[in-house]
Amino acid sequence: STCSRLASRSGSTSASHATQPSSTSQPRGSTPPAESTADPARSSPPPETCGYACAHTLRGHAGAVFSLTSAKGQLFSAAQDAAVRVWPLGKGAAAAAAAEPPASVELVGHAGFVRALAVSGGGALLFSGSADKSVRVWDTNTHVQLCALSGHKHEVHALGPREPGRVVHH
Repeated sequence: STCSRLASRSGSTSASHATQPSSTSQPRGSTPPAESTADPARSSPPPETCGYACAHTLRGHAGAVFSLTSAKGQLFSAAQDAAVRVWPLGKGAAAAAAAEPPASVELVGHAGFVRALAVSGGGALLFSGSADKSVRVWDTNTHVQLCALSGHKHEVHALGPREPGRVVHH
């Protein structure tokens, strides 16, 4: 699923917690104290979310997703179905509030599980490594495969950008 950063708001970021008084601590006939009127949207998100909330669940792959990376306003996913998918990333509250998740583009070329992704060239190139023992290079603007690097003796499980336009694969 994609997640969008919760918008930070001006003002206090600490959460306000109201506690209910016990029935024995409240004098009979008196008005109970007002509960906190703190806006829940202004309070801090739970620490386990680190300020992120799920905006949409992206569906499209058949099988497990092994790798994710992003560049140039796009999320790339690699999966068991031998495909790489490209999802546009929206910005702000409007994208998070959209009723439907964005549509994806499928990059087809591998013949085995796609296990690794890396972006290089300032985000212009996407590299995908597969169980088919190849690395494919894609243009992130046109989504066209530029080349296939074959000759590996084993499945490609990891990719790492080294310098613009170059990548290390293992």
